[in-house]
Amino acid sequence: MPEIPHFAFPFRFISAGGRTWAAETEQGSADELFDCVHAIIRTQPGTRIENPDFGVDHQEFHMGDVNLQQLQAEVLEWEPRANVVFSSRIDEIDELIQVIGADIHAGKTTSGMENEV
Repeated sequence: MPEIPHFAFPFRFISAGGRTWAAETEQGSADELFDCVHAIIRTQPGTRIENPDFGVDHQEFHMGDVNLQQLQAEVLEWEPRANVVFSSRIDEIDELIQVIGADIHAGKTTSGMENEV
């Protein structure tokens, strides 16, 4: 069990041995940093009443290429611990889909994430 636990993102339950509990990550871990960046990318500004500026504009229906430098700046605004490097490629099956990858670094730890846009 983590010493300083945070709920994992996305929120989910774990079941084992007849018990069920909420998934957790350790504060300051690579997993927690990944969860924070994931939350920023998945949150549309204006959806959090207590912090309406939080998040980044969703790019799912954006025409043209995603501005990776702008996306990186918006993520770093909300998560300064993260060193995020975004990359882009065209989907092999559908050339209208741009796939955005993110390498998230904090110190010596690394996590990776890739989502279709």
